[in-house]
Amino acid sequence: MSAIEQLIRLHRWKLDEKRRRGADLERLADRFRRDMEQLKAELRREQEAAASSIELQRSLPGYASAIRNRCARLETSAREVESELEEVREEIAEAYREMKRYEQALSSREARRQAVLRRREQIASDEIGLSIYRRRQ
Repeated sequence: MSAIEQLIRLHRWKLDEKRRRGADLERLADRFRRDMEQLKAELRREQEAAASSIELQRSLPGYASAIRNRCARLETSAREVESELEEVREEIAEAYREMKRYEQALSSREARRQAVLRRREQIASDEIGLSIYRRRQ
């Protein structure tokens, strides 16, 4: 395996790692959003239940405050994860561009090698053709 092929393999591995990290961050951000929606739904259910009971109405403000605080923390965490996800996406794009550069270099090297081989084959064919022509005369 040539050095450039090893570089491509290394950069592919790095790109895959960054993609996995990005996927993990996306799942985490989705989980935060789902948790916030569940908390909001739970708060609505509690508010509906509190409408029928005075005792529940008295305890609802403290509960609602705790839920709102928890939602705020989840929102902050989701924003942090989103910003980190943007950084990872930029890293993925850069890693992809770098890997493509190496792949293009390998492709160019292979194209040059093929051109040299074709040229050598053409020279050999021309020499055979010339020798056949000379023998006929």
